[in-house]
Amino acid sequence: MTTYKGAFEHCSWCNGRGCNQCHFERKKYEDQFKIPQPLFSAEINDPEDMQLLKDVFGREAMEHAFGPDGGGMQEIEQAATLASFKQALRKHNKATPTMACPQCGTEYEDFDGLGVLHCDSCGYCKHASITGGQCDYCGQAQGT
Repeated sequence: MTTYKGAFEHCSWCNGRGCNQCHFERKKYEDQFKIPQPLFSAEINDPEDMQLLKDVFGREAMEHAFGPDGGGMQEIEQAATLASFKQALRKHNKATPTMACPQCGTEYEDFDGLGVLHCDSCGYCKHASITGGQCDYCGQAQGT
């Protein structure tokens, strides 16, 4: 029996010889064995995660979801998805490094890791970029 590149042995169309449906049959077969991922997971040592967990699965949340005006499991799933999104945003925002001006302490986001080159608040400048004898940040004459 001749088989072709990309043939799928469990294909219900060609029985593994190779056809234009093998890709879809392989995907269907593999999807049967995927492990479902949780909608929300919390770190036990993170108080903000614990608050999000309480907002989703706490007593008040359960009473509301399964009460007379609640949405049942659909409401719980929506709340868990929203909590997961809030958690991801919070953790992403915490991951942005910051730096402080060595002179006045003003906080800036540190995108390049170079530190504060020029501070607008107090006028501090490292004179990191000089063109034509003048600092490109503060305008002071340099090297003359």
